[in-house]
Amino acid sequence: MTSVIATEILLAKLCETRKNFHGKFFVLGKRSDDLLKQSGYKTFFSEQATTAKELLELIPKKVLKNKRFLFPRGNRSLRVVSEMLQNIAEVCEAVVYQTLDAETDERKLIEIKEKLANEKINVVCFFSPSAVERFLSKFEKFLQNKIKVAVVGKTTANFAEANNLRVDFVSTKPSADDFAALLGNFLRRLRN
Repeated sequence: MTSVIATEILLAKLCETRKNFHGKFFVLGKRSDDLLKQSGYKTFFSEQATTAKELLELIPKKVLKNKRFLFPRGNRSLRVVSEMLQNIAEVCEAVVYQTLDAETDERKLIEIKEKLANEKINVVCFFSPSAVERFLSKFEKFLQNKIKVAVVGKTTANFAEANNLRVDFVSTKPSADDFAALLGNFLRRLRN
């Protein structure tokens, strides 16, 4: 499980269909791990893993070899799990939710563009690769200059950098509260 949304959907489906699952969930993210454990499921989770790649690298190959895995994911998943396991195990992918582009008020877009152009925004924050993608589609002429870019996780950082953004801060903790606290500390250190 690489998404708390996918975890919530899968748990609801298991509850609704009253299916018993006796295997183990391989989990990226503390919230997903907590939800699964609270529901009585066994998990493999490591706080050291901040990306799906890192999680899979922590699992011995012999544990994965010739096994069958269900990978519930969103439609914009980067599909790292499937790619990394392709010659090791069988992966059945299930798209269980879609990330849709939100409608944005045109006046708000103009206001944000002006603030970005005049450097009236100090930090632009991203929680996912799809957020980076959406931002760049709306603000294609974004010149970063003094504006900082803060992201949650290495996956989002890598995606942002691959799309020519300079990432100034990467939160290793995925929760919004942790992100805000760590970013606040980072910004305070910059001022001193």
